[in-house]
Amino acid sequence: MSASPHPDDEHSDSSVTTIAIGENDPDDYTNTPGGRGLSSCLKSMHRKDLIDILKTAGENYIEVTKLIHSRLSQGMKDELRMIHCKKSQVLDFTCCLQAARTAIDDADSRVRFLQSWGVIPDNRNDDFTNIIQLITDHCGAFAHPDTRRNALSVLCKMCGMILAMAEGGDYVEERRKYQWDMSLENAIFGIVYEMTLAERLAVVDDAALWPRLVHIYEESDDKLFPGFVEVINEFPKPQNDETEIDEELNVTGEYGQDDIEMTEEDEEEGYTGDTGF
Repeated sequence: MSASPHPDDEHSDSSVTTIAIGENDPDDYTNTPGGRGLSSCLKSMHRKDLIDILKTAGENYIEVTKLIHSRLSQGMKDELRMIHCKKSQVLDFTCCLQAARTAIDDADSRVRFLQSWGVIPDNRNDDFTNIIQLITDHCGAFAHPDTRRNALSVLCKMCGMILAMAEGGDYVEERRKYQWDMSLENAIFGIVYEMTLAERLAVVDDAALWPRLVHIYEESDDKLFPGFVEVINEFPKPQNDETEIDEELNVTGEYGQDDIEMTEEDEEEGYTGDTGF
């Protein structure tokens, strides 16, 4: 008897398919080619093959490496994780600042060109956002603590660029469509999340970095850096008898522009006292 040409024929043999499908595991059967979902494929693979695939994926996609490191670090004590972190290379992201300024100028040029059309380029793939992603990609769970500190400092200065632009000028509303403030906010929160308690305490004690973070919070509103309070709340309260602490928001009392001293590095980079950066 010849095989039925109709796959839905009631006499067709579905035993091979039913063996691969778990009755209580709906994830095992999806619309993927061959009817095998990712969960089913992984369960049927050998450990060595899984390790080889993850190793290859991690070498080609930094997001995979970060995910693996994050999961691994969750079961570690801070002291043990720091041993691994301090074996990593220290990275400096200062060169990203000029690239960020160039990205802003390029974005403004595109906005001017497309203004008459009422549209702007894809905000998910502009150079400024890509720079933010590049920085955060190197600040995972096993990054050197100095790398995370350097990244936090540069991202704060990039926030200063956004704050300065928000004070006036053309295309303010158009720039907001890029959602750069939200990208920076999420990046900073992600880096702080990977910090140990000791690292967060060191940031609070940093006479240059902590005031920058507080300044961003103080300048935030419902349109610009609306969730930055969540970043500040990730840090322990500053222990300073002379400074009044806001119990609700975990931020120190008053940080005026006179309280934020300019460093030689900042002056060389062209930051003014107008934004506190």
